[in-house]
Formats: sequence, structure tokens, C-alpha cells
Amino acid sequence: APGLPARALLQSDPADAIQDTLITAIEAGDVPATERALTAGASVERLDVDGVAPLTKAASIGNLGAVKVILDHGAAVDRPLPDGATALFAAAYGGHLDVVQFLISKRAKADVRTVDGQSPAMVAALRGHLPVLNALIAAGADPGATDRQGNSLLAYAATGGSLLVAEALLQRGLTAGREAVLTAAVRAGDVRLIERLLASTSVDSAGLDGVTPLGAATSQGDLPMIRLLLSHGAKVNAVGKDGDTALHKAAELGALDVVDALLAAGADQDLLDRSGRTPRGRAVLARQTDVVERLTAARERATP
Repeated sequence: APGLPARALLQSDPADAIQDTLITAIEAGDVPATERALTAGASVERLDVDGVAPLTKAASIGNLGAVKVILDHGAAVDRPLPDGATALFAAAYGGHLDVVQFLISKRAKADVRTVDGQSPAMVAALRGHLPVLNALIAAGADPGATDRQGNSLLAYAATGGSLLVAEALLQRGLTAGREAVLTAAVRAGDVRLIERLLASTSVDSAGLDGVTPLGAATSQGDLPMIRLLLSHGAKVNAVGKDGDTALHKAAELGALDVVDALLAAGADQDLLDRSGRTPRGRAVLARQTDVVERLTAARERATP
């Protein structure tokens, strides 16, 4: 086979050698070599050692030229991997808009699902690829769909920390998953988005990890954010799914200013975490002596 690397021709199995040459050419972005390997007999459907088909490999690295050549040689545009993912998934995950658009033009299913119920739009939202997400929705992906665990596009955007994507989805009128976006916005310090979300979302709603916005702000020691959430009526003694109140988190961190703010807002020192410890107990365990003293003094002042 003219033009093929000598190392490939020396392989014991010619079929393996030519297939290795194909994968090497795809990864190198060498479209002519990809064409030569396919013409020499490389398979468009054979999976590599990682269980990835040539088309998916090309799509994952944004090699549009190779995608075109592989499809011209008869690859099925929607051939799924064992988990149900297709080449469109790989292109969406990588944010390769040109590949996504080309695959769609070749009738790739925009709303295909994996065995877990994930769609290309979900992975695009997770990775923060807004142009790709818009292209998928325009091609028929359902923006209101959820995976098998009930996670929405908004939830995926929040999980990936992509507030730009989250805002775009909110502008489309989507609401499922806005609680997760609120917690993500708190962690990012995006006050404008927080104010917008609080018009329609409970300030005490937990994110996907079960942490409340106040808990998230406290974990970061973000006193201005804590004050903002308290001003919007956040329950200072709310318990997250992790079993902690904000005061538990602040005590463990040793954040005296946060401890003071929470105590001033009525934080209860007697609430127990899942291990049966009070906030003071957490401070003792974490050797936060200043917090231990502060909590002890606060209790003494409150005792008649």
C-alpha cells in the first residue's frame, strides 16, 4: 500500500497494521493519510483498543476532514458505542461546532440518548459549549428533556459551572434545575444572576449536591454573599443533605467573621451534624481554637 508507514507494514497482521495506520492518521489530523488507509482496506466500523470507532475518534478531536472521509467510505453516522454514545456526542462534548453541524447535515440524530439517558445537548451544556447547544436545539434536541436521574439541561450547565449556558436556557423559559443554577451562581459570586433567580426560586433550595446556597457561600467563607442570602430570607439553621448547618461549616473552617454573622442572624449552636457534633464540636475537632472561644463566649452571653 503506497504511502503507508513502514512500521504498519511490518505488523504481523496486515489488517491490524492498516487499522493502526488509520487511527494514527486521524489523531494526527492527516486527512490524505486517512483516505489512503481507508482505500487500503481499513475498516470504518472497527473499534480501537479504547472501544472507539474511527468516526467517533475523528469527531472527538474536531477533525472535520477525517469525519467527511470516513462517512464517504460508508461509516454509519449514528453508529452507537456500547454506552449508546454516537459521534455527535463526541463532537458536542469537545465543542466542535463545525463537526456537529456537518453530522447534523448528514442526518445524525440530535436527540439520541445513551443508556443513562444523556443527550448530546446535555454534554454540551455540561461543557459550556453554547453555540453547539444552540445548534443541537435548532436540529431538534429537546431543551426540556432530562436524563434517567431527572437532571435537566439547566442542571448539567450548573454542574459544569457554565452560567453563560444557564442564562441562555433561562432566557428560553426553562425552569427545571434552576435550584442547581442558584447554588452554582453563589459559588461563582454572580450577584446579578442570583438576584434574577431569587425572583422565582427559593433561597433555601439545595443544589444537586444537596448543599443550600447559604451552605455553599459559607464553605467559601464569602461573607458578603452570606449577608446577601440572609437579606433575602435564607434560613440560617437550614440543614443541607450533608447534615450540616452553615454554622457547622463556618466553625470547621475557622471563619470568625462568618461565625459572628451567623450567630447574629440566630444560628443555633445546639444542632447536631450526622456525627452528633455541634458546631463547637466541629471547631474542636478541627482545632479552630478561636472559634471554640467565640462560640463558648456567645453561649455564656445567652445563658441567663
